[in-house]
This record gives sequence, structure tokens and C-alpha cells, in this order.
Amino acid sequence: MTDQPAVKTDEDLSLNELMEKDAKTHRSPTGVWRWLVALLGASMVLFYLYTAGLSTVATQYHRGVYVFATYILVFLLYPAGRQRIQIALSLLISTIFTATVAVVFFYENTAAFHQRIHHVFDLYSQQGFGASFRSLLQLWPLLIAIIVLTVVVQKLDQILRARWKNNPVLSDILYATTSALVVYYWISEFENLNYRAGADSFMVILVHFFLR
Repeated sequence: MTDQPAVKTDEDLSLNELMEKDAKTHRSPTGVWRWLVALLGASMVLFYLYTAGLSTVATQYHRGVYVFATYILVFLLYPAGRQRIQIALSLLISTIFTATVAVVFFYENTAAFHQRIHHVFDLYSQQGFGASFRSLLQLWPLLIAIIVLTVVVQKLDQILRARWKNNPVLSDILYATTSALVVYYWISEFENLNYRAGADSFMVILVHFFLR
């Protein structure tokens, strides 16, 4: 009696489709990026073996290490996608970087920057587009910086992508770095965030937005 070939179920077909799609989009970094990916993966495995068999750790470390390593690996191992997605991501990371520089060098603190941005939206809700647009034009140095940085990031991404196809480009590195800093902030400020729940600072709002 011969064995009958196994009939693939809908779940098997869906899994195969996902694996094929992942194989097409996944990249295999070379050089230092390959070692960094391997180090992150090994460190995460060792950390959870330790917490499972030897000792327990606080919630922020147990969850934070997973999110920390996963976010970095995602940005290093998977390209952004189509051109419009790459431009959108470059625009977003340029906005984050420009806003950070503005807060550090041109505003008294994050609250002052937050208040200035909120003023534009308040004008829009109260007086319409015209008033908010005039107020927005007062932020022209910030807007120009965002546009220039977006163009620079896009150009450098194209150069790096053409030269090292399987390695992350500048926007990937910036996103991996930003996500690492965001998760580190959450881990280090975990207790303080719990104590001041409901009274979030501007930095906390940005962290929540990025981790959603």
C-alpha cells in the first residue's frame, strides 16, 4: 500500500504564501550588519533563557528587551517597500530629527515647542485654514529643514541601495536608532511613567505615538 500525498489545507497554502512573500522582501545583510543582526538575535535568546530558567526580571525589562531587539531587527532586515513608502518614511524621520534639533537648540523646552505646534492646530479649529496657514508659515525654517533633510536622506538611500543592495540604508539606520532610543526611554522611565499616569509630557506622547 503506497502512501498518499498529503493534501495541503488552506492554512498550509496561506503559510506558504507568507513564507514566499517574506523570502522576497527579506534581505541578508553582509559585513558588520550581519554580525550586528546575529548579536541581537543571540542576545535576545540568551536573555529569555536566563529569565525563564534562572531569574525573573521587572516588567519593563522583560517587555522592553523584546521590543528593543525586534524593532531594530525589523528595520535592518526588511526594506521600506515601494518608492512612495520610502519617501513617506524619510519625511517622517526627517520631521522627528528636525523637531528634536529645534527643541534642543531653539526652544526653551519641549513644552514650549509643544505649545507652539498646538497653537497652529488651535487656530485651524477656531478660525479656519487661513489663520492656521499664516501661523504655519512662521515655522518656515522648520519646514525648509524637513524638506531639505528628506531630500538628502532619499538621495543617500538611493546611493547606498545601489552599492550595497542587501544592507540597510540611511533611513533604516535612523529608524532603528530612533526606535532603540524610544524603547530605552520607556525602560528607564517606566516607574516615573506609572506614577504620573494621565499627566503625560510631550516626550511621552511621542513615545506612545512611535510604539503604537
